[in-house]
Amino acid sequence: MFSPITRPLRLDLAVYVGFAAFALITALASGYRTHSIWGAFATAGYLLAAAHTVVLLASGARTGWWGSRWTGAAAAFVVGMLAPLGFLVAARLDGGDWVDSPAAWAAQPEVWVIERSGLLLLETGTPYVDVFALGRPPEVDDYTPYGPAMALFGLPRAV
Repeated sequence: MFSPITRPLRLDLAVYVGFAAFALITALASGYRTHSIWGAFATAGYLLAAAHTVVLLASGARTGWWGSRWTGAAAAFVVGMLAPLGFLVAARLDGGDWVDSPAAWAAQPEVWVIERSGLLLLETGTPYVDVFALGRPPEVDDYTPYGPAMALFGLPRAV
């Protein structure tokens, strides 16, 4: 049905368009600001990859870096993953985003748990809250569901 040369490109195109559709739905429908940001960047990245694939299919050019299928994958990776990561890390630099509305958060609650674990690791030598020393009944935010190595990712905020 399709030539052996274009079959992988057509599969790439279908995957990129499908991923772009899912990312767009996530960007538009999510109540979390971070999900919307990731979705918007991912939509752009997958659409760039799809456009590159369409150009390859239309031109038949398969030489050099531009003719590589990896160029589209790299566009999706850089625009859809690295760019939103950098954007959201920059948005977290001020740290003042814990408000009642998830639509305003610059990070998911897991990030605060990991940051608190890093701070506890520096202050007490353990990333876990001593619930007996709280002087009150423990709350859900006192619980750290991650292994101790995850606290290392919270150290940059703690120092």
